[in-house]
Amino acid sequence: MIYRATLNIDFTGIVKNEYQKLVAALLATGWRYLETTAFILETEQLARAFVAFELIAKQCAAAGTLSALTIHIQGSEDFGGVAYPAADNHPNAVANIRGKPWPEP
Repeated sequence: MIYRATLNIDFTGIVKNEYQKLVAALLATGWRYLETTAFILETEQLARAFVAFELIAKQCAAAGTLSALTIHIQGSEDFGGVAYPAADNHPNAVANIRGKPWPEP
């Protein structure tokens, strides 16, 4: 099983040195920095993804006021995708849906 994990974390009132320490710890444990507040990890060991919870829990208060945290983990044997048989029942799905009007606000 391969696990792909994404992590988004943001702070207000950031304490720069302490935030940088958290980022450095995430990088040292295999997370890759994508941009500003986004990280990604791909691993066969699910426990590696959970290390982020420990690091964030222990460093969060020192890094500033947490304003957003999202962690998503997806496991799969094949990230190439699998067939969705019911798609064959709807060969014109894109055209049908795109032809609908936008919902009223």
